[in-house]
Amino acid sequence: MKKRIHEKDTDMKKKITLMIAFALIAKISIAKDLYIDYNFGVDSNVGTIDRPLKTINEALNKIDSTISQPVKLILFPGIYYIDKTIRIKSKGRFDKVNRLSIEAFYMPDDDKWNPGLMPVLLTTAKPDTNFYFVYSSVGLMVDMEHVTIKGLKFAGQPYPQIPCYPIGRENAKYKDLEVSQCMFVGNLDASYIQVGVLVNGSNVIIDHCVFYGCNNSAVFWKSDNGKKQNNEMKYCIIYKCKHGVWASDADSGFIFHHNIVSKCDYFFIKNYYNEAVYSFSSSIIVENENYTGKWTDSGFVPENYKINEDKIIKDGKIDLVSVQAGENSIDKRYLQPLQGTLGFDIGAGLFKK
Repeated sequence: MKKRIHEKDTDMKKKITLMIAFALIAKISIAKDLYIDYNFGVDSNVGTIDRPLKTINEALNKIDSTISQPVKLILFPGIYYIDKTIRIKSKGRFDKVNRLSIEAFYMPDDDKWNPGLMPVLLTTAKPDTNFYFVYSSVGLMVDMEHVTIKGLKFAGQPYPQIPCYPIGRENAKYKDLEVSQCMFVGNLDASYIQVGVLVNGSNVIIDHCVFYGCNNSAVFWKSDNGKKQNNEMKYCIIYKCKHGVWASDADSGFIFHHNIVSKCDYFFIKNYYNEAVYSFSSSIIVENENYTGKWTDSGFVPENYKINEDKIIKDGKIDLVSVQAGENSIDKRYLQPLQGTLGFDIGAGLFKK
């Protein structure tokens, strides 16, 4: 009898061990790739490709706190209404290699991609975040390090009197944020984007993005007690924005190359107390009202100051592919330089290939 009981106990232990192992495997597999579909997803789903979640918030909640490998939150095409700021944070063990990525199911370099397949994030969140100066509407607030956001399209706040930041980061001690192959398309009167990417801290890389019709494309705001930030902007298009790039605190390690900036009130702005000397290379900066300027307590003023330049084109005209009235489809190169025109060969825009 004792032997049989012992055998039963052993069998039970084996079963429990297997159940725990399968549970852990399932948990890890869920954490690695979570699919989100605002139109057809349900937050009670597990987050697999055939049973997607509905919201980014729920996907964040499902990440296992013990995870120490890359995690992707993958968004299907559709319009995602952000009526409350989404705080991107997780207890997962992320690092520079094992990152948290929020990305589109179809990326611009995929053969089947077209602009209509980009997930659109429409920010209507209440202005409940204060970036030192005014309460604002923030879409994605990055509250952690080692985050990548890529392949998404951001629209502005439908109430033009409310400052809107589609992507923000408050903590000046944070580092390592990448925003890649995203579009920020605004209209100062109807779909207001105050700043496409407003970030504190260091090691922010903005790569192959398009900023169109924003008040500001990117603002690199506060540093950690004046430390060098080492932020980078490359292969981006900034077009018809009031202010091209704005650097608040000094960042002598700032990298800026292979960008197009055109039809802006200012190409580059820094704060009146910022004495850093910035360097720009291999870029096209044409048809802007002012080249450089400063922000002061009384507003923006044109001002010439020392900058280092290498291979900067300052003459010519940028023509982007636009939507044609009456057409039912959008050209794949929407808001990219027209073929054969200035800027087509520089590599700026959504496409990396």
